[in-house]
Amino acid sequence: MMVEHAEPVVTPEVTTILNDLISKTQDILDEGNKAKSISRLEDFINKSDLTDDKVEGLTDVEEAINEYRDVEKSGMTPEEYQEEKASMFEAIQDAVNALEVIAEEEVEPRLESVVDYDRRYTLEELREMARREGLSPSGSKKGIAARLIARGVK
Repeated sequence: MMVEHAEPVVTPEVTTILNDLISKTQDILDEGNKAKSISRLEDFINKSDLTDDKVEGLTDVEEAINEYRDVEKSGMTPEEYQEEKASMFEAIQDAVNALEVIAEEEVEPRLESVVDYDRRYTLEELREMARREGLSPSGSKKGIAARLIARGVK
Protein backbone atom coordinates (compact mmCIF):
# COMPACT_ATOMS: atom_id res chain seq x y z
CA MET A 1 0.00 0.00 0.00
CA MET A 2 1.59 3.29 -1.15
CA VAL A 3 0.78 6.24 1.08
CA GLU A 4 1.24 9.72 -0.38
CA HIS A 5 2.79 12.49 1.67
CA ALA A 6 2.19 16.16 0.96
CA GLU A 7 5.33 18.29 1.37
CA PRO A 8 6.23 20.24 3.34
CA VAL A 9 4.94 19.25 6.73
CA VAL A 10 4.74 22.21 9.09
CA THR A 11 4.83 20.43 12.43
CA PRO A 12 4.46 22.26 15.75
CA GLU A 13 8.26 22.17 16.12
CA VAL A 14 8.75 23.69 12.66
CA THR A 15 6.06 26.28 13.44
CA THR A 16 8.01 27.36 16.53
CA ILE A 17 11.22 27.68 14.52
CA LEU A 18 9.49 29.61 11.75
CA ASN A 19 7.82 31.96 14.25
CA ASP A 20 11.27 32.64 15.77
CA LEU A 21 12.63 33.38 12.29
CA ILE A 22 9.72 35.73 11.58
CA SER A 23 10.41 37.52 14.87
CA LYS A 24 14.07 37.93 13.91
CA THR A 25 13.00 39.21 10.51
CA GLN A 26 10.93 41.91 12.21
CA ASP A 27 13.94 42.93 14.33
CA ILE A 28 16.17 43.45 11.28
CA LEU A 29 14.34 46.51 9.97
CA ASP A 30 15.94 49.78 11.11
CA GLU A 31 14.41 53.08 10.06
CA GLY A 32 17.74 54.80 10.63
CA ASN A 33 19.40 52.77 7.89
CA LYS A 34 16.64 51.65 5.53
CA ALA A 35 18.71 50.48 2.55
CA LYS A 36 21.10 48.38 4.66
CA SER A 37 18.30 46.85 6.72
CA ILE A 38 16.41 45.91 3.53
CA SER A 39 19.52 44.18 2.20
CA ARG A 40 19.98 42.38 5.53
CA LEU A 41 16.30 41.38 5.46
CA GLU A 42 16.64 39.89 1.97
CA ASP A 43 19.84 38.05 2.94
CA PHE A 44 18.20 36.69 6.08
CA ILE A 45 15.11 35.47 4.24
CA ASN A 46 17.22 33.86 1.50
CA LYS A 47 19.41 32.03 4.04
CA SER A 48 16.59 30.96 6.35
CA ASP A 49 13.83 28.35 6.12
CA LEU A 50 11.27 31.04 5.35
CA THR A 51 9.65 29.88 2.10
CA ASP A 52 6.32 30.59 0.40
CA ASP A 53 5.09 27.08 1.12
CA LYS A 54 5.64 27.48 4.87
CA VAL A 55 5.13 31.18 5.50
CA GLU A 56 2.26 33.25 4.18
CA GLY A 57 3.13 36.78 3.05
CA LEU A 58 6.70 36.40 1.78
CA THR A 59 5.59 37.46 -1.70
CA ASP A 60 4.10 40.62 -0.16
CA VAL A 61 7.46 41.38 1.48
CA GLU A 62 9.30 40.90 -1.83
CA GLU A 63 6.80 43.10 -3.67
CA ALA A 64 7.07 45.83 -1.02
CA ILE A 65 10.88 45.76 -1.31
CA ASN A 66 10.66 46.01 -5.10
CA GLU A 67 8.23 48.94 -4.85
CA TYR A 68 10.61 50.66 -2.40
CA ARG A 69 13.47 50.26 -4.86
CA ASP A 70 11.34 51.40 -7.82
CA VAL A 71 10.65 54.83 -6.33
CA GLU A 72 12.33 57.40 -8.60
CA LYS A 73 13.39 60.92 -7.71
CA SER A 74 12.38 62.42 -11.04
CA GLY A 75 9.42 64.77 -10.81
CA MET A 76 9.52 64.90 -6.99
CA THR A 77 10.89 67.42 -4.57
CA PRO A 78 13.43 66.01 -2.10
CA GLU A 79 10.74 66.09 0.61
CA GLU A 80 8.22 64.25 -1.57
CA TYR A 81 10.86 61.66 -2.44
CA GLN A 82 11.71 61.11 1.25
CA GLU A 83 8.01 60.85 2.12
CA GLU A 84 7.46 58.30 -0.66
CA LYS A 85 10.49 56.26 0.45
CA ALA A 86 9.29 56.41 4.08
CA SER A 87 5.83 55.26 2.98
CA MET A 88 7.32 52.35 0.99
CA PHE A 89 9.55 51.38 3.94
CA GLU A 90 6.46 51.36 6.14
CA ALA A 91 4.81 49.01 3.60
CA ILE A 92 7.81 46.66 3.99
CA GLN A 93 7.44 46.78 7.78
CA ASP A 94 3.72 46.06 7.50
CA ALA A 95 4.36 43.11 5.17
CA VAL A 96 7.02 41.70 7.52
CA ASN A 97 4.72 42.14 10.53
CA ALA A 98 1.97 40.29 8.65
CA LEU A 99 4.13 37.19 7.98
CA GLU A 100 2.40 34.11 9.30
CA VAL A 101 3.27 30.42 9.42
CA ILE A 102 0.93 28.36 7.26
CA ALA A 103 -1.05 26.09 9.56
CA GLU A 104 -0.30 22.41 9.64
CA GLU A 105 -2.72 20.50 7.49
CA GLU A 106 -3.79 16.96 8.08
CA VAL A 107 -1.18 15.00 6.24
CA GLU A 108 -1.01 11.36 5.28
CA PRO A 109 1.90 9.55 6.95
CA ARG A 110 5.11 8.95 5.07
CA LEU A 111 5.62 5.56 3.49
CA GLU A 112 8.86 4.92 5.37
CA SER A 113 7.09 5.49 8.68
CA VAL A 114 4.41 2.97 7.79
CA VAL A 115 7.10 0.51 6.73
CA ASP A 116 8.96 1.17 10.00
CA TYR A 117 5.80 0.40 12.01
CA ASP A 118 5.26 -2.70 9.89
CA ARG A 119 8.74 -3.94 10.77
CA ARG A 120 8.77 -2.80 14.40
CA TYR A 121 5.42 -4.14 15.61
CA THR A 122 3.45 -7.35 15.24
CA LEU A 123 -0.10 -7.23 13.91
CA GLU A 124 -1.43 -7.91 17.41
CA GLU A 125 0.66 -5.08 18.93
CA LEU A 126 -0.62 -2.66 16.29
CA ARG A 127 -4.20 -3.77 16.90
CA GLU A 128 -3.79 -3.21 20.64
CA MET A 129 -2.31 0.26 20.06
CA ALA A 130 -5.22 1.09 17.74
CA ARG A 131 -7.76 -0.03 20.35
CA ARG A 132 -6.07 2.13 23.02
CA GLU A 133 -6.36 5.12 20.67
CA GLY A 134 -9.99 4.42 19.84
CA LEU A 135 -9.15 3.49 16.26
CA SER A 136 -10.36 0.54 14.27
CA PRO A 137 -8.07 -2.45 14.87
CA SER A 138 -9.11 -4.14 11.63
CA GLY A 139 -7.10 -4.24 8.43
CA SER A 140 -3.53 -4.88 7.41
CA LYS A 141 -0.49 -3.96 9.50
CA LYS A 142 0.27 -1.06 7.18
CA GLY A 143 -3.30 0.17 7.27
CA ILE A 144 -3.37 0.16 11.07
CA ALA A 145 0.08 1.76 11.16
CA ALA A 146 -1.12 4.55 8.84
CA ARG A 147 -4.07 5.29 11.15
CA LEU A 148 -1.80 5.32 14.21
CA ILE A 149 0.72 7.64 12.56
CA ALA A 150 -2.06 9.96 11.38
CA ARG A 151 -3.24 10.11 15.00
CA GLY A 152 0.33 10.99 16.07
CA VAL A 153 1.06 7.79 17.98
CA LYS A 154 4.78 6.99 18.14
